[in-house]
Order: sequence, then C-alpha cells, then structure tokens
Amino acid sequence: MSDYLRAAVELRTNGSQWAAYEDRGNCVVLAGPGSGKTKVLTVKLARIVREDIRAPRSVACMTYSAECVRELRRRLNRLGIDDSKEMFLGTVHGFCLQHILGPYSHLAGIKLPEPFKVAGIKQQQLLFGRAAKECKIEGSGSGLKLDFDLFRRDNLDTEAWQDGDDMARLASAYERLLFEGGMIDFEVMVREAVRAVERHAWLRKCLQARFPVFVVDEYQDLGKALHRMVLALCFDAKVRLIAVGDPDQSIYGFNGAHPDYLRDLAGSSEVTPYRLTFNYRSSRKIVKVAKAVLAAEVDYQATTDDQGVVSNHGCDGGIEGETKFLVETILPDTLQRRKPGDILITFRTKREGDAVEKELQSAGHEYVKIGSTTAYPKAPLTRFVEEVARWCGGGWQVGDPKLSRIVGQWLNLQNAVDPELVREQRVKLVRFMFDHRGDDVAASTWLTEFVQQIMHADVRERVNAVGEIESFDSLCAAVGSGGPLERFTVRNLAGQAGSPDHLNLVTLHSSKGTEFPVVVLVGADEGSFPWAKVKADSAEEAEYRRLFYVGISRAQKELYILWSKAVPRDRNCQGPSRFLREIHAKLKRNAEEEREEKIEPHKCARGCGEGALLEEAECTNCGHIEYFNDEHYAEPQTDGSYLIDVPVEVLTKHDFDRTEPLVCECGSACWWATFGSYCSYCEHMASK
Repeated sequence: MSDYLRAAVELRTNGSQWAAYEDRGNCVVLAGPGSGKTKVLTVKLARIVREDIRAPRSVACMTYSAECVRELRRRLNRLGIDDSKEMFLGTVHGFCLQHILGPYSHLAGIKLPEPFKVAGIKQQQLLFGRAAKECKIEGSGSGLKLDFDLFRRDNLDTEAWQDGDDMARLASAYERLLFEGGMIDFEVMVREAVRAVERHAWLRKCLQARFPVFVVDEYQDLGKALHRMVLALCFDAKVRLIAVGDPDQSIYGFNGAHPDYLRDLAGSSEVTPYRLTFNYRSSRKIVKVAKAVLAAEVDYQATTDDQGVVSNHGCDGGIEGETKFLVETILPDTLQRRKPGDILITFRTKREGDAVEKELQSAGHEYVKIGSTTAYPKAPLTRFVEEVARWCGGGWQVGDPKLSRIVGQWLNLQNAVDPELVREQRVKLVRFMFDHRGDDVAASTWLTEFVQQIMHADVRERVNAVGEIESFDSLCAAVGSGGPLERFTVRNLAGQAGSPDHLNLVTLHSSKGTEFPVVVLVGADEGSFPWAKVKADSAEEAEYRRLFYVGISRAQKELYILWSKAVPRDRNCQGPSRFLREIHAKLKRNAEEEREEKIEPHKCARGCGEGALLEEAECTNCGHIEYFNDEHYAEPQTDGSYLIDVPVEVLTKHDFDRTEPLVCECGSACWWATFGSYCSYCEHMASK
C-alpha cells in the first residue's frame, strides 16, 4: 500500500475529514487550528496526483508564503510526492510569473518591460521615495507606504487611478519609474495576471488544460486578486477548486486579505463546504482559552483528556522584565523536561523580538529566528542555502534533507531547463556539498566558498527575482565580520532551517501553520497588543484579536502569556491586553453557566424546601455521598470519622492552596463530584 493510502485510512475516524477527502468536486474546507487540515489537504493532493491526473497535465497548489510552501513540500515528500516533478507548488506570485506572465504576456497584450526583473525590497523603497518626492506628497514613511500598498491591492483596475487623488498620482509615478528601470514588483505581477485571466477566455482554457485542479491553502490570507482569479478560473473555466482556510486566522489585512472572501466562497452554491471542528493539537485548557479570545462562539473541541498548562504572568519592568522572566524562570524549568526545539517564543513587533533576542544571547541560548525582524530575509534562495548547510552539517549521514530534493530546488531557482546547463549545475552543487561536509566551519568561510564555486555572476543573473539576490547578500553580510551572526558556524546556519537543539524565536505572523509543545507569547500588553488607539469592535481590533488567537493556538501542551504591569509614561505597557481580560471574564462566565446548568435541587432534610447551591461528592471506593457548602471548601469539616473532598474541577477559589489529601471513613482519598443544591436557610448537611 502506498504512503498516501496508508495516511488516508487514518482519516476514516473523522467523518468530516473523510468526506472532504472523498469529495470529487469543488470544495472548501473550513478548518480551525490543529484540526488536521494540512493532513487532509496533502493526502487529497497526493491522491489527485496519483489517481486523477496524467502528465503533461498537473495540479496547481498555491499558498501565502515561502514558509507555507516549505511545510507543504515537506509533508508531500513524506507521502512520496515530488512537487518539483509532479505539480506546481508555490506562492501566488510564483504562479503568476511562471505560468501566466512568462508564457502568455505577449499574446495577452500585457505591457511589461522587456526583459523584466522583479524589484527587490530596497529597490522598491528607493523608487517609492522618488515617486513621493516627485508628486510632492508628504507623510510618515511607513504609514504612507502601507496606505500606498493597500491602494494598489484594492484597486486592481488601473482605471480607478484616474481620479487624480494623491494615492492615484503616487501609484502612477511609482510604476512609471519601476518600468523605466526594467522592473516589475509583486503587485504588478499579480494584477496584470489577474486582469489577463479575466479578459481572455482563451487564456482561461489554456490554464484549465494545463491545470485542471486548482488548490489554495490558507485562502483567507490571499486577498482580492487571488479571489478574482479563482472566480474566473473555477466558475467560468470550470477548473476544479479545493480551498482550505480559517476566517478566524486571517491576519494579513495590511496586505489586502479579508476573511469574508473565504466565507463568501464557502457560501457559493457551486462548492461544497466542510467544517473540521476537532482539535488534535492542543490540550483542553488551551482550546478553552483559544475559543474565549474569539468574539463569536465556535464549536471547536479538544480530542484529548490532557488538561495541559495555561499560565499568564504580569512582570515588573516593561518588556525587559518580561524577557528576564522568560529566561530566568520559564526556560530553566521547561528545559528540564523539553528539548529547545520544542519551545516557541512568539511576539508581535520588532521591539519585543529584539528584547528577547538580546536576553537569549546574554544567557547563551541558541535559537532560530523567523519573521520580518530576522537578520536576513527567509526567501527561497536563503532557505535553499540553509538546506545545503543542513545536509553538509550532518544531514548527509541520515538522508535528511534528500540530496535529490536540494538539487531540484537549485535547478528550479535558476529556471534551468537546458540539458547541458542542468548537468553542469547538478555536478557543481553535488561536488561542493560532498567537499564541504562538517559542521564546525565558520559560516562566513563556508559561504565565501559557496559564492566562489556556485554563485557565479551568470547564476545570479539566472535567479530572476532581484529580491532573491538581495536576500542572499543580506545573509552573507549577516554572517560576515561585524554582522549580527558573525559567530555562526555551518551548524548554526543549518539550525536556521529548524533544529531540536535551537529555541524557536518567531513573529506571530510567521508562526501561523506551526505547532509546538510549549509556546511563550511575549508582549501581551495593552497599548501594544493592540495599540492604545485601536477602538473596540473595530475592524482593526478584529485583526489584532485574530492574531492573538493564532499565537495561543500554536500550543500543544503548555502556554505561557507574558505581560507587563503598567509602566508610567510608557504607552506600550498599560497592563494586560484587553484580550487577556476578555478571556478571563468569558471563562469565568462560562464556568458559572456550566455550574448552573448542572444544578439539581435537593430538599432539605429539615423540611425547609429548596435552597441555594449545595455540592455533592461521592467516594469512588464505597459510594458514600455527602452534600456541603462553600464553608466546607475553605475549612473541610468532619462528620463522624471522615472528611469530604472533591477534585480540582469543582473547587472554589478557597481551595487552591489546599494540598493535604482528604479521605473517606473507608480509607479512600478519591472523590468525584456532581452538582446539587443546599438549603440557604438552615445549611443542614443533608444525606441522600
């Protein structure tokens, strides 16, 4: 039996998972955290590749980021699927460039520079500054750039730019400068591809012939452009659609994403929706806390009896106090029972990430850092270099990562198809890797030799996206003299691809799609998460709320949330986040409602009629039952020769400090409890 069929058998135990797997038409899978959606998606993909499609036709699978692509690739490889040969697996930008603009731009009349390159971040920023100066538009740099990016993403039809307002003038000037430099950026890439697909029926037919199945992971993060492409291809050209996502995890509003696109798609009469509600990842307490942070009620359920650990800590001294508590208290305790690689430390802003990183360095902890605040961008090219380092640093001994997969990545990065070029590049890379096995070499020395032997000028030219080269150059600078990673060895560089010996320091946005036994959320401060000016019930607050939810739901067994006690004159530290306060209030309210629902009235033995709450406890050894009120919680009383005890689930606040075991007259210390009522008039201890 093949690997994917063995994996499919495991889906049978969950009716919703199995139904989604078996569906042969358009479907949308709405899946909460830990619900097994990636497993369903990859097993379903493997089935389609093996059973439904034959070359030269293929499947197009798109997701939001290179990190998401990396995780899907890893899982597909486990199922025996080589995406480099059997399907397209990549980002929306990659699909638009490789399969729409590349082969069809001339036929579709798309006006682009010839030839063109993809502008890197630094080049985009430079041209944006020139355009703003040319248009005489003033404003704060980051805020103006964010508004500018949103304008371009929301107004895919450039006819909307003709109204002459500041953003329209700025967008026109920026793209003119971009084209004059022989470049395009990601926004141009996606916009022109979507417009071409919408305008030309023949192009839709070509794409349908090449890719009869269109798979989209993390749909809620992909914005208006992809949504319009899906509507055109799947509903007009009848490409089969499989979309997976969770509206409650839509956290890229600043990039134009909106949860309503996924909700609208799921509500279409042309697709079948499936909802996955079982959480296989997190313990019961973590699931309760995650549900409590959402504004709307959700029906997610934990599948384990393990209660887990949820703890929040208010720290003195602002963010520095939080990082000290992390390093001096949480990590020493946790590392006694967990490997460093089991621990995720997540944060929202660069301010918190830098503070954590500084404290970890002072304490001598090794870590992987992922997100927008890293020393170098995690682009496909730098991820490839990390994989090469992982193989050289010891992976060659266990076959992980696979040499063939690394070679395939390298050829794809260069768009190498010429047989002679493919052979040449394969030989050079394999020779370098075999000659550089070992993990104690300085990363700067190793990378210098990599540049000399592999990254020649012609290779840099073939790696089409300028941003890739920028990312690689940033990596070289980071490990070079005076760089933040100058002490890195090949082992450290390999660890950046993930290692059991490294802590994981990851931004909240980059943490999505991951799971760890232990999660520490740093910076849960009102004034920072969210910002103080964010209004209640606003769309902005809703996105912060979803981000908070994403962070909490990464945890499997243990969750620690750190916040700062109010710091005078520090707007970022004004006590616990409003989301923490809401969680506390909602859990308290739910507990009270749950208790009220379970109350069954008992009549007082003295004939007083029904009274207020009385607790009922039964000895699991002899079956003896007693009723008692809150006073007996605080100071357990005897009745004859035995004491009354109940488990933690039903204890009131008075009982949490009690550690002495209580026993029944039969000698048993085990009691369980249900709920009853007690007489508020005489408080008589009634016997059943």
